[in-house]
Formats: sequence, C-alpha cells, structure tokens
Amino acid sequence: MKIAFQLLLLITSFTSFSQDVATETKATKEETKEYIVSTINEHGFEKDSFDRKYKASFEGDFLRLIVLSKKGKETNGGALYDFSNVYKFGKVDKRSNKEAYVNVYVAMSVNKTNTKWLKDKLVMLMNDSQIAETLFRALRHYNSFFVTEKTDPRF
Repeated sequence: MKIAFQLLLLITSFTSFSQDVATETKATKEETKEYIVSTINEHGFEKDSFDRKYKASFEGDFLRLIVLSKKGKETNGGALYDFSNVYKFGKVDKRSNKEAYVNVYVAMSVNKTNTKWLKDKLVMLMNDSQIAETLFRALRHYNSFFVTEKTDPRF
C-alpha cells in the first residue's frame, strides 16, 4: 500500500511537469528513474507494433530496453541508452488517445562488452498519449540531471 501511494505521488508530480522541467519539479534522480522504468514497463512498446512490449531497467545511469515477445520472453539482450548524451528531444507524435510515439535522439550501445556509443533515434510506441507526454517530460527531467553536472560553475 505504501509503495502504491509513493507511485501515485510520483505520477502526480510528473503529470504536473511544464515545458521547462528542470526548474519546475522536485523529483530526485532515483524517483525519476523509478517512474521511467514503471511507465515503460506498463505502457511502452517497440515502435512497430503493440505486440512487442519493452522491459526497462537501469544499469547505473544507463537505461536498458529489452524487447519482449508476445509470450513475454526476451527476444534480445536489449540496448543501453545514455541520457547524459541526448542529441535532440523530438516531439511526442500523437496518433490518437490510445497511440503516441516518443522520439529522442540519444547515444545507444547494443554490445555489452564494448560500449561503443552510436547516435540513435529512439522511437517508443505508447498505448496512451497523456502518459507518453509525461514520460517525455520525465526523460527530459532525467537528462537535466546530467546537463547540470556537465555545466562548469566558472562560466
């Protein structure tokens, strides 16, 4: 019950995000990571179809997305996404109330041993357009933690 209440508080804080996420929210890095994982696991799919659901987890500061089959089995080892290195946040492409795409150009690695980062366009299909918007804001907020870390205070 306590966990459900905390998750409800997180969802409430993310739904109230405005365009300038970094200055508007008080969610911590860990709370943001928990929200991203739970939202993707519940509502995220590979870009082509609602048949291939995502399984999300964090490995340190990297987001791992694994594609699941219809039966819920992992189809691959997944890909790591480095949100400290986002090239561009695209827009949320809303097709209907039940279908939206989250678009982010981000560094990605598929090899577990050699982390060679490639520029990739992450396109994630979501089964709810409002949740897609809040996930998009949460990803921007997560990226803001790294932007502030990289900023040199002397300038």
